[in-house]
Amino acid sequence: MRDQLRYAAFHLGDGRAPDGTRLLTKKSLIEMRSNPGPGGTLFVELDGMGVSWQLRPSAQGVRIVQHGGDYPGQFSGFIMVPERGFALTVLTNSDGGVKLTSDLFIDDWALRRFAGVSNLPAKPRALSRRELAPYEGLYTGRVIDPIFTPSGTEGQTKIELKGTPDGRMRMRRTDSLRSAVLDDPSDVAGADAPPAALEQRLAFYRKDYVLVYDQSGEPFLRANFIRGHDGRVKWLRYGGRLYRHQGV
Repeated sequence: MRDQLRYAAFHLGDGRAPDGTRLLTKKSLIEMRSNPGPGGTLFVELDGMGVSWQLRPSAQGVRIVQHGGDYPGQFSGFIMVPERGFALTVLTNSDGGVKLTSDLFIDDWALRRFAGVSNLPAKPRALSRRELAPYEGLYTGRVIDPIFTPSGTEGQTKIELKGTPDGRMRMRRTDSLRSAVLDDPSDVAGADAPPAALEQRLAFYRKDYVLVYDQSGEPFLRANFIRGHDGRVKWLRYGGRLYRHQGV
């Protein structure tokens, strides 16, 4: 953790090491977190990617810079707000650590309290059955389990989406691998948990973007749909992974 905080201090500085040695120019540091590519979601909304940084917008127009990493039994988060001189890093070695990183890096409590910035607003709204229809159907994606063998074991995730009478969507996800492999904040059963189906609710808050609700009925992450050149919904981006809309 101390190493990561020193790394954060370097990126909040002018490109010099603590002993004064220049490693990068200030301009290079800024360029690393500038000019993002296409945006989307990775639990929260992203403007896109910089050089190793995930670039995250805020309601105040101040850019949030982050990167994390998960592995079964280990969950971490790293976030900075350069304009506010703020950085936070968390390392855990527990399956339950995902709850902590979710609270601190998906929710904006720490950002609001210490940096004065917050997530983009997201007010859920009901859609008509006709509006929901293009998003309905089966989505599939492949997942590699890094634990079983050196080369990994491949599995498949199936996501079924169907509109509900209240203008939202029901999501049913079935994984052929253990849930902990998917690095999903909703999955905290542990590395030895058997594959299981998970049902969740989605609510649109703007075109192609949805809030995902946990079992208690609270929104806990964001996801988005991606359209093809023909304008039809081709992919679901959920938890940083892409799932193909079958039959489209």
